[in-house]
Amino acid sequence: MSPHSYVPAIASTTTLQRPIWTWDWFLPRVISIELSATFAYTFQFKMLLGCPNIAMISLTISSNIPAHQRQLTTFNFEVPVTETEGIEQLEQDAPISPRQMTLPTLKSVLLIGNWEFSDEWIQILLHQVGF
Repeated sequence: MSPHSYVPAIASTTTLQRPIWTWDWFLPRVISIELSATFAYTFQFKMLLGCPNIAMISLTISSNIPAHQRQLTTFNFEVPVTETEGIEQLEQDAPISPRQMTLPTLKSVLLIGNWEFSDEWIQILLHQVGF
């Protein structure tokens, strides 16, 4: 037997992993997002910062379990403060305050399931969809 005729089997240690969607992805071609179950429940609106052309969002968290409720506040539309912005605000003795994100192309938001939100959140959302 020649040394080249035997090829030992190599055990594969590679596992497939889904990419983690982080808030800093830039996805300019995304115009609609439709998520359900865990994906909708864990969705963070700051992820939309990288979607400048987003027009429609649909999030479904329907469940028979009452504990699966999602609470939305004005915090959900805050843009994370960058290090540079934070330093500038500190140098001016100003409190570090995030700003509200704007989504000028957003036209439709559909929330299905057990959602709880404040009046302030509704006002921000209505501002986002152009009302």
